[in-house]
Amino acid sequence: MANSKHAHLRYNILDYCFRNKSYGFDELLRILNEGITELYPGEEISERTLREDIKVFRDKVNGFDAPLPEGKRIYVYSDADFTIAQRPLQKYEQYLVEAAQQLLSRFENHPKYNKLAEALIKFQDEEEQENDTKRILFYDHNEEYKGIKHLKPLYLAIKKKQALQVIYKGFKDKELSVFE
Repeated sequence: MANSKHAHLRYNILDYCFRNKSYGFDELLRILNEGITELYPGEEISERTLREDIKVFRDKVNGFDAPLPEGKRIYVYSDADFTIAQRPLQKYEQYLVEAAQQLLSRFENHPKYNKLAEALIKFQDEEEQENDTKRILFYDHNEEYKGIKHLKPLYLAIKKKQALQVIYKGFKDKELSVFE
């Protein structure tokens, strides 16, 4: 896939266009340039870039394998339910996510990055669930809960099926309880 300027933004705009209406090439180019200019004033893409993006959408191996019929003057998905947002990560994207996780693990116990660590764990769990791995986490959103630093070790222990020894003392208990 192209690593060129604003590729992610372009792909999202194109996906939206292909899902919602039939567009001609010139109209797609205009919409893309308007979307890019809105976020990055003065920047636009060329016809060649749009042609390459459409090739990426159609590519079965290194692209999205989108149902875009060839040989037509209009561009629209032949499958109305298709979207690139529901496809699994590709190998290079998985590599980038893993590299980011390794980098961010250096800041794991820093309070400033607790929410980021939580987000990475949730993302990893969701991605593994899509790859037929049993789901480990089920969560609700609570901004104020404490103990986020324990989430990653617990998650990894469950994933690796390792036994844990947990020491617990309730508010009204006088002694510690040990659970394995």
